[in-house]
Amino acid sequence: MWIKIAYGVGLCIMVLPLFMARGNSGEVQITADHFQQRDPAIFENMVVWTDFRNGKGDIYVYNLSTGEESRITEDESTQEFPAIYKDIVVWHDNRNGNWDIYMYNLTTGEELQITDNDGDQAFPSIYGDIVVWEDKRNGNLDIYMYNLTTSEELQITEDLHAQNSPVISNNIVVWEDHRYVGTTIHGYNLSTHEEFPLTSEGSQHSPAVSDGLVIWGETSGPWSIIGYDLSTSDKFWIFRDLREKCQRKYYGSGDPAIHGDTVIWADNRDCNLNIYGSTLTTHEEFQITTDPHRQHNPAIYDNFVVWEDLRNGNADIYGYDLRVPPSRVFLSYRTILMLMNLSYCILAALSVLITFRIGKITTVRNQDTGEVPLRVKEFRRSNILSILSAATGAFYLLLGFYMLMHLPEFFLLPLLLCLASGFFVFNAFWFKKTPYILITDDKIEIIAGMANRPEVKLSRIREVNFYKRRIEVIIPTGWKAKIYLFLVDKRDKKDLIQVLKHLSRD
Repeated sequence: MWIKIAYGVGLCIMVLPLFMARGNSGEVQITADHFQQRDPAIFENMVVWTDFRNGKGDIYVYNLSTGEESRITEDESTQEFPAIYKDIVVWHDNRNGNWDIYMYNLTTGEELQITDNDGDQAFPSIYGDIVVWEDKRNGNLDIYMYNLTTSEELQITEDLHAQNSPVISNNIVVWEDHRYVGTTIHGYNLSTHEEFPLTSEGSQHSPAVSDGLVIWGETSGPWSIIGYDLSTSDKFWIFRDLREKCQRKYYGSGDPAIHGDTVIWADNRDCNLNIYGSTLTTHEEFQITTDPHRQHNPAIYDNFVVWEDLRNGNADIYGYDLRVPPSRVFLSYRTILMLMNLSYCILAALSVLITFRIGKITTVRNQDTGEVPLRVKEFRRSNILSILSAATGAFYLLLGFYMLMHLPEFFLLPLLLCLASGFFVFNAFWFKKTPYILITDDKIEIIAGMANRPEVKLSRIREVNFYKRRIEVIIPTGWKAKIYLFLVDKRDKKDLIQVLKHLSRD
């Protein structure tokens, strides 16, 4: 409910025309064949993909500069899931009856088989002269690497549980890891030969890495795209689906991709997969595709995005040049979160005002007649309760704000904490402004709280007993009204004792 209110507030306080869609003139259709084209990858001006126009999967390449398309593999078996770095294309290949890793040099036209093990090797990634892949030669999935320069192969992981979906950038390899509860993200530094966990629990999938920044899709809790800066060990949210209107219908993790400070992913927020993105430096969120059919599996290099698109009834490869500004998302994740925080702060202020209005009392008026007594002596309250109430209110407010930032899916609990905070903040003001003891011309009133105000008629006082920490005013029935001295302001404590001693003598 509050998220919808936040939406409404946003619509009221922002100027909608400034953020209207600017079209998709930067979009280009790369393939037009009526068979399936899938799994695009891009480096500089070269796009590669898996193509089924010949019956089984082949690897094709397209030059964005020249518009020239060419077929890389000619084998009758299946070749799938290409990756590219400079002029080297790698893929997994089924020509030997099991999956192996192959490579092709676009400059020399040379093809090379990298693995020849009887187990399956699949889903390669390449950076520089290093190729990594997931490998099942030991009965479970491990991560392996191969150096194209030295022809050296190395096993990176040896854990008995599965490690899969590796990607590489510079000297960092990251992958999905199943050694703990759920699916987590681990990494390996090729320079130091050290393995490190990035997450330890939950459900994280489809990692990507670029220049020391790791991203992945998070499917435990609100569907999210999360980033991790390896240089600072800072984890941050790039996108969170705070509405969760449709995302659970999509089985995947958004297939996030990153290059530089631009992150893209497949997003199902409107019950239809489209390609969205975000700029990390400006936090600007944008939508690349708006077609009602499914667009997913994106890849990015510099300013160009490619993806798999089903708008023509089969999977085609499309691209978009980000130099043509895509449509900015009006109610982005950060805008929604800001509006939620604004609503939270407004509610906190309202809770204080409403509580103050409800609990407002007149401390010196006679409750029966509403008239001001002729003689009133007020004895102030110590600051102990004000400080405790203010501290409790501040704690609840900060706790609610923290939960709102980190666990927005539990929006109701922060709101309850906000209301509790308002109550305690009001109490702090009330304790500060309201005297503890009122002595009028006919009674003693002990204002212990808004609803706890025992009073004693002066004519009915039988005796007054003085103790080290309290004073007891006793009436003929034996009932005792207790005044705790630690709650009396130290400036008024002596006067109160003198007045009560005088009343006890009378």
